[in-house]
Amino acid sequence: MKITVRNSLVDMAAFLLHLRTRNGRFRRASSASRETGRINELSSRIHPPVQSFKITSRTEESPTTATFRMTPVEPNGKVAVFRAGQYISVEADIDGICISRPFSIASPPDDSYRENYYDLTVRTKDDGFLAPWVMKNWAVGSIVQTSDPQGYFHYESLRDLDTLVCLAGGSGVTPFRSMIPDLLRNEPDVSIVLLYGVTSPNEVLFREDWPQMVSKYPQRFRFIPVCSEPADDWSGETGFLSVDLIGRYVSTPQGASFFICGPSAMHAFLDSELAKLNLKPRQVRRENFGDGERKRSFPGSLQISVQIEGSDTVLEIPADSAETVLVALERAGLNPPALCRSGECGWCRSRLVDGAVYVPENSDGRRAADLKFGYFHPCSSWPQSNLAIRIPRNPKKY
Repeated sequence: MKITVRNSLVDMAAFLLHLRTRNGRFRRASSASRETGRINELSSRIHPPVQSFKITSRTEESPTTATFRMTPVEPNGKVAVFRAGQYISVEADIDGICISRPFSIASPPDDSYRENYYDLTVRTKDDGFLAPWVMKNWAVGSIVQTSDPQGYFHYESLRDLDTLVCLAGGSGVTPFRSMIPDLLRNEPDVSIVLLYGVTSPNEVLFREDWPQMVSKYPQRFRFIPVCSEPADDWSGETGFLSVDLIGRYVSTPQGASFFICGPSAMHAFLDSELAKLNLKPRQVRRENFGDGERKRSFPGSLQISVQIEGSDTVLEIPADSAETVLVALERAGLNPPALCRSGECGWCRSRLVDGAVYVPENSDGRRAADLKFGYFHPCSSWPQSNLAIRIPRNPKKY
């Protein structure tokens, strides 16, 4: 038997020899530019850095919500591929302030690819920044720039179970308008229950679509609207999306995957309700688009010292503000990078040089290394003291 022992000096010599060989090949290589590889070309088509669309129609879904159909501006342009449930981030310049907001794609992938469009559903809020502007300014013919499709709120057969319980609140039903018909068409073993909570009956979105899906797939899809403030003629379920309500429509909740999208209050309520079912973490998928818990713990105004692209800026945060660090940066016109706005994607990752921020546990997507070395996600962080931060340059200058 022959035994060879390689000590650290032998390994170092082998490494240095490799470097010499590699550098020699670099020196002998041609200086001519190489053609773009086919994989790079494919990647640029699948994940374009920017998509430009023209709005071709606007459909009023409710007094506060509208669906916009968008097609590529370029004559031969194609919508980027996506998985049902993903979103695109809409970019806009409002009075010189560059901002972005994520909106779920409401159209199923098959329909979007066949007819080359996206449907985006937008709901306005009194305290909103972009949505009220969109509802006022977007019309047929408007040009809109967006990111490529992003997000992890989609069905994965290797992870998710064949029974899906979709829990939606308000406009949080939008990704399910894409996901549910896609799964009913393409995943024949999947059965779905959609429990849809609204405050009043006139807030139900896509009200004509759900009965059609039930009629076409009666054995695999159930649609249960739930109204917390019903009118006298309301005949459906009332109250909130509770475990008791889920139990009336799902025989074995422990054998189902749960997909949740809606306002922060609904997420907080479902945290305590679903805890009663002792579900495994992989059984619960969430999407909240930055509408997370808001918390303040300072009595007066604060300052945020910002360093970006070698320049320094100081922002004043008023005492009555309940906005994230990201929104404060946007209102100051600093054009920070942003995509998911829920602490998940890491696109806005910045350095917290000094001060303290509050990050809700359910939207803290930082890695262990970020926690150790002082990085944070401005989109899901609220200031608790004066801050000094260093933010990266936004690679997507509008």
